[in-house]
Amino acid sequence: MSANVMAQTPSCPASFTTNDEVKCANLGSITDVECDNITAIGDNAFKNCYSLKNVSFPNVTSIAAQAFESCTGLISASFPKVTSISAITTFTNCSQLTSIYFPTLTTISNRTFENTNLEDVSFPSLGTLNEEVFNNCINLKKVSLPSVTFIQGYAFMGCINLDTITLGSTPPELGSPGIPTAANVGYVFQNVTLKNITVCIPVGSMDDYETAWTQPIMELFKEVVECDAGTHSLTLEIDGDGIVTGVDEEVVHGTFKKITATANSCYEFVNWTNSDDDEVSKSSTLDVFVVRDTTLTANFTPITTPVTLSVSSNNTTMGTASSSESSATCGTPVTVTATPLVGYKFVGWNDGSKIVSNAPSYTFNISKDTTLTAIFDIAKKKFHIKKVNVKDGRLIIKPQP
Repeated sequence: MSANVMAQTPSCPASFTTNDEVKCANLGSITDVECDNITAIGDNAFKNCYSLKNVSFPNVTSIAAQAFESCTGLISASFPKVTSISAITTFTNCSQLTSIYFPTLTTISNRTFENTNLEDVSFPSLGTLNEEVFNNCINLKKVSLPSVTFIQGYAFMGCINLDTITLGSTPPELGSPGIPTAANVGYVFQNVTLKNITVCIPVGSMDDYETAWTQPIMELFKEVVECDAGTHSLTLEIDGDGIVTGVDEEVVHGTFKKITATANSCYEFVNWTNSDDDEVSKSSTLDVFVVRDTTLTANFTPITTPVTLSVSSNNTTMGTASSSESSATCGTPVTVTATPLVGYKFVGWNDGSKIVSNAPSYTFNISKDTTLTAIFDIAKKKFHIKKVNVKDGRLIIKPQP
């Protein structure tokens, strides 16, 4: 595993609570954090951790206030089980944050993604979009909110490049409860040109929008149009020796697709890159928000660090074990040799869980740090009946010469 990844136990601590415990400076060269043993992240836990680039917490269910605030190097954040962000400014000022994955998020607090670099966002389960959630996200272009029923004031303030909002069949209230007014819509989209925004709604829901929003409000936007979700291709390519999931799949617009890269023997995963050869993530498992035809490449490189070979005898009074190498380049042949002493026999090479060979001289291509034990046992001497003497009721058997 790459040295810049803190991944799984025991590398991951039992919890991430406050910044005093994490101490960003001690992360050193670590840029990616992937921990499946963590269920909660406390106040300020990673605040000002400038080196962080990618974080993935598959079992975290809650994130406290300012947990990642001002992580200016953070690019992606994956939290598949978080249902609520109840404290403010969780990711505020993460100026390079472009990819987020919150498929189960139902509630969000004010200013959560303020001053981030998000371009395409989808919250399939979110009910209310709070104040200033996307304040000053100047690169935000497309937002999918199919379950939202209320968008509060200033939610998109300063999102000057916003061009598409995809909503559900229930028209959301804008700015305040009830039929929206032009003033309320202006609060929601303060400093944004409404005539640049297309509102996509499900096929068959136009009448409901005309009733709930009224025609004058709908005419504030570039257009409110019934949209077919459509599909996009997700193409995964490989550079090096490994395998990927989700090859050449058609994915519904505005949805997430989980992809995984797995290195083959003697290779390690490096990163995902896009069609422009820009790095997308160093995490081997990635949740991709698909809003256009997308090509990603999983990059693998040969393992150059030598792997070790250790051999021993289960009983040195029965036999000895030796090897041609104590370390070798991954994938090269090595030989181990077992030599039984007089009166003993070689049984096989054991790797800790099973016998891998019964050959005293065993050659194989080494692909990882390997420990083998030569198993010896007492050699049973063969007997045959050459002459039988019966004396005093005793049977006397002569051994084979």
